[in-house]
Amino acid sequence: MNKRLLYFLSICFVLLNLLSCKTSSYEVLGGEEKGGLTMSNENTETGERTERQTERRTVNRIDTNLVAIYGDTTLDIIMHSTTIKAYHIDWNNEDTTREKLLDYPIISQKDSISGDQSDALKRLLFRKANYWIGSENKRCEFAPSLAFTFYKDNQKVQLLFDFSCDVLQIIKGDTQKIANFDHGHKRFVKLGNVIFNNVYQNYLANIEDGNDSDN
Repeated sequence: MNKRLLYFLSICFVLLNLLSCKTSSYEVLGGEEKGGLTMSNENTETGERTERQTERRTVNRIDTNLVAIYGDTTLDIIMHSTTIKAYHIDWNNEDTTREKLLDYPIISQKDSISGDQSDALKRLLFRKANYWIGSENKRCEFAPSLAFTFYKDNQKVQLLFDFSCDVLQIIKGDTQKIANFDHGHKRFVKLGNVIFNNVYQNYLANIEDGNDSDN
């Protein structure tokens, strides 16, 4: 009789432990109901941490020379921008009635470039071969004709391209940087032509044909 009682009690003990483990994997408060049980917010928090870690790894995969030029925060805004505006600007235009981007008169603009254009632009920007790394500052007047504004949440970055001198100005808040994109001249001009219907065609004059793939 005692053996049967002990056997019964041991079974009850095991069942109680199993019920306790199942219940402890859920939380009563602060979660989202699924199938009559309340799930913990832990999965959401883990997902957010994973997303931040992924962003950091993506920045880390970009060449260190480009990270030094742009900076981590600027690269993150460009990479994960939700809207990109494009501007055809003319520093030499004397029409005072035109709206301006910074100090440059706007000839035309696109409030949001297409997804394909956005992808192409980012591929060009993140390709080291398009830049003249380590070059000295050029002695030419900065005269941009193509510009982009990248928006992410309440942050923005502006890029201004001077095709006559192959100089890129990078603006984030009060911070301004310069990069030389001599080796990517043809690729950036061609993208500008796609966005603004060949207005930059004159910048392709006397440029030798070569491998202009952005891959």
